[in-house]
Amino acid sequence: KQWYQRRVAITSGQKHVKWEQAKSMCKSFGLTFATVNSKQENDDLDLAAKLMMGADVDHKRWNETNWIWLGTTEVMHTNGTGSDVWEHHDGSPLLWEPNWDFKRQPDHWVRRGKEQTAVAFSRINTKWDDSFVWKKRPFACMCPDAACTTNIY
Repeated sequence: KQWYQRRVAITSGQKHVKWEQAKSMCKSFGLTFATVNSKQENDDLDLAAKLMMGADVDHKRWNETNWIWLGTTEVMHTNGTGSDVWEHHDGSPLLWEPNWDFKRQPDHWVRRGKEQTAVAFSRINTKWDDSFVWKKRPFACMCPDAACTTNIY
């Protein structure tokens, strides 16, 4: 299922995917991985998520359905550690300071020898979290231009 709010399409349903798969799927739809560069765009994403997925969220905070992949990642140093610089999948810079979830986010947590590098949007509070790219989640795509002309149903 997909739903459009302005330029944003939320993909939900049974197909939760890893970050790289989400990026590829957006492209296969004729769209691009969603980027957020202002509070207004973050609010638009929240509305699209609520309309597509419903306002109810899972009671378990870290349930994957509570988080939506965005097309934003951390620029990594050559030694594999995070730089605290965030950019979109197309190499463009993050143009605003999002509200990061909880205490010291992004926290650069390491697991399986890899650091959290991709951004997930919280359906609970609209804040962002750095996350592991192998998590399977719903994801957001957007029209590459001001108006969508692609039908992905």
